[in-house]
Amino acid sequence: AQRYLVAKASKERTGDGEGVTVIVNEPFEKDGKCGQYTHKIIHVGKSLPGYLKSLVPSSALKIEEHAWNAYPHTTTEYSCPFL
Repeated sequence: AQRYLVAKASKERTGDGEGVTVIVNEPFEKDGKCGQYTHKIIHVGKSLPGYLKSLVPSSALKIEEHAWNAYPHTTTEYSCPFL
C-alpha cells in the first residue's frame, strides 16, 4: 500500500518539468540480496521561491536519487549534478 501511495503522490506532483522523473526502475541482485533499484531525478524548482530560482542555475534545481530496496535493507544515495 505504501508503494502505491508514494507512486500516486509522485505522479500527481509531476508535470511541466516538475516533480519526479523515473529513469530506471528494475530488479537487482547483489551480494545475495534481491530487490528493486531505482534511479530518479527530483525537480525541486517549483518548491522554491521565484527570487531564489533566479539566482541559481537550472542544474542546481535537480537532485538525483539512486535507491536499492531489498526489504528490510534500503540504501539511498542523493546527489546534485551541479555540485
